[in-house]
Amino acid sequence: MSSSFLISFEGIEGSGKSTQILKSKEYLERENFTPYIFREPGGCTFSEILRGAILNSKVPIHPLSEAYLFASARSQLLFEKILPILNDNPKSVVLLDRYIDSSLVYQGIARNLGVDTILGIHSHYPLNTFPALT
Repeated sequence: MSSSFLISFEGIEGSGKSTQILKSKEYLERENFTPYIFREPGGCTFSEILRGAILNSKVPIHPLSEAYLFASARSQLLFEKILPILNDNPKSVVLLDRYIDSSLVYQGIARNLGVDTILGIHSHYPLNTFPALT
């Protein structure tokens, strides 16, 4: 059994996610874990490019396109960074500023795609990787 795990932090803008992530990082370091912090969308070059495309679009993005862009950014971050860390680094903890719960709320509910649509997108590897704690 791996001693590494994934924790996601969720909340509206300004709710203190970043503050709690930094406090968690400090605690984990005192407990001899190695924390890694990533944000969503983002965390690796490809995902940061998608983040920019989403946030800087001059035209409205269709909700389904938006959901797949977020899922694409998440998939790449998982593949390139998170899963190698969790698999290869004992006592590592990945702390994520947002994860699937944000997609469920923002695209699934607020953008009317439905929770089942978002869960369906996340039923495939590596998107079917879920946090140990949110």
